[in-house]
Amino acid sequence: MKIVLNAYLDNNIGDDLMISLFASYFSQHDIYLCVDNNIVKKPFEGINNINFFRSEELVTILNDTDLHVTIGGSLFTLTNYKTWIYFYKRIKLSRILKRKNIKSAIIGCNLGPFDKRNVGFFLAKEEMRTKDLITVRDKESFNKLSGKLKNINLHHYPDIVFNMENNQEKKAKTNILGISVYRSLSNNIDNWQTYESLAKIADSYIEETKGKVKLLAFDCERENDLIGAYYIKKLSKYPENVEIIPYLSNIDKFLLEFSTCDMIIAIRFHSAVLAGVYNIPFIPIAYSNKMKNLITDNKKESKVYELKKLSEDYNEIVEKITNNNLFSFDNINGLNNGSLNHFISIEKLLEEDKNV
Repeated sequence: MKIVLNAYLDNNIGDDLMISLFASYFSQHDIYLCVDNNIVKKPFEGINNINFFRSEELVTILNDTDLHVTIGGSLFTLTNYKTWIYFYKRIKLSRILKRKNIKSAIIGCNLGPFDKRNVGFFLAKEEMRTKDLITVRDKESFNKLSGKLKNINLHHYPDIVFNMENNQEKKAKTNILGISVYRSLSNNIDNWQTYESLAKIADSYIEETKGKVKLLAFDCERENDLIGAYYIKKLSKYPENVEIIPYLSNIDKFLLEFSTCDMIIAIRFHSAVLAGVYNIPFIPIAYSNKMKNLITDNKKESKVYELKKLSEDYNEIVEKITNNNLFSFDNINGLNNGSLNHFISIEKLLEEDKNV
């Protein structure tokens, strides 16, 4: 069967992993991925069942499509008029899919943040009304949608990346702290303050352990965490002990670097998920509701630090690192098995088409 996959493409390890896992699970089907920027298709060039097309070819591609799937986490971040226009176009596409009798799904997403007037939530609902399947990755999104939309095929499962296999052997202690760097595009977050605070945390770890710090840049295109990584290294008192690890389209290489860390400062959402996959304890730091919901859904009493208040919480975070008092998922096997249901739900949609 032919599946058109709509995804966030920004050379972002989290989103690229979701696409790769999807293509692997549905290896017997042809996956069509819309790519207008050649850089962001590099991670998928070796995957035999992924085909690329450009946005102007979409109408032609849809003529013989069996299923349209939108995959990804922060698919409904609608905070200003520019994002409203983008999502209005998505609603139009959803209606076209309905007219063409092409089944469509949204999987692995969370809702928000939205604008203060909640126009974003209205647009999100309008798109979701047209879908044959919706799977979300947190309870808050599930409760929000199930309370507002009736008679929809809605499910809540752990994030798709929890389904990734951990093929790494149990490692000896390495004295490496991994920091998931984050560069915000929003004016609401002071990036310089973030970099200063992370540099201080890195320095404290190096002084305490004589170890190393890896600055993990999860996104190296538009959002570009790599810029932040260079600033943090420049601000550190011990740059010779700080290594920058950029994600440059090589998934396996980046994951190998990640897996060598003893503990993680998790700012990027998928740095927390991957810490769970690799059984690495971490400190969750939130710049949006998605990290808070991840922790709340799994261990309600655990504290999640806010990125905006990183400088205020510096001493407490350093103390937790020193005492190895970090967060770990209690039921990683359950999360791993549960996350597979995003794809199983898609399988059921495909089976319905076969039986028609």
